[in-house]
Amino acid sequence: MTATCAWLFWMLGASSIACAMWTFDLLVRWQYEHLREQWERDGKPHGIFWSADECVGRKSEIAKERIFFLWNFRSPDWIAQSPECKRWLLRFRIAGITSLVGIFGGLYIVTR
Repeated sequence: MTATCAWLFWMLGASSIACAMWTFDLLVRWQYEHLREQWERDGKPHGIFWSADECVGRKSEIAKERIFFLWNFRSPDWIAQSPECKRWLLRFRIAGITSLVGIFGGLYIVTR
């Protein structure tokens, strides 16, 4: 029973991580397609699975890591322009929290 519960928590965590990565890609791609200047000011970040031709080198990777972290706590100003982006950002944040609950919940069950 314990192993089954831990496995379910870990599956929740893994699927939530995939959801967070996918919605992050949606946001970055939307920014690239609709607000190119803002995307360039952000350092030309690429997504997890998606990448523009202009995303080359370590600078794009650092930009991706920076905004992946920042968007968990602070909404960029351009998000307010699109209700769809607002939903994606909320989904991104919920998936991030859910992934932590799944991973750490599974670890708690196994180690208690």
